[in-house]
Amino acid sequence: MAKLIAQIPVAAFVDGKRVEIPPGEEVPGLSDHDARELVASGAVIDPTAVAAATRKAGQAEAKARRAFEEERSAVIQAQESTRVDLPADPAGD
Repeated sequence: MAKLIAQIPVAAFVDGKRVEIPPGEEVPGLSDHDARELVASGAVIDPTAVAAATRKAGQAEAKARRAFEEERSAVIQAQESTRVDLPADPAGD
């Protein structure tokens, strides 16, 4: 399992001994099950997974922004192609 960092104080058994890990420190020696459960609860994070998720979210946002700008441009072009400029009212009303 990847390097896990405690977000809250974590008490765990490492090599048969109970240890308390303060927030910000690496949590060593967890079983796969314990690691999954602690990550799911938010007690620990995997910095590599967080970075990958952040990068993926940024890519998705950029893709959505491009799609929005393309659609916006198409709507503006459609509006411009059907716009009719009327002459000014000669009566001034």
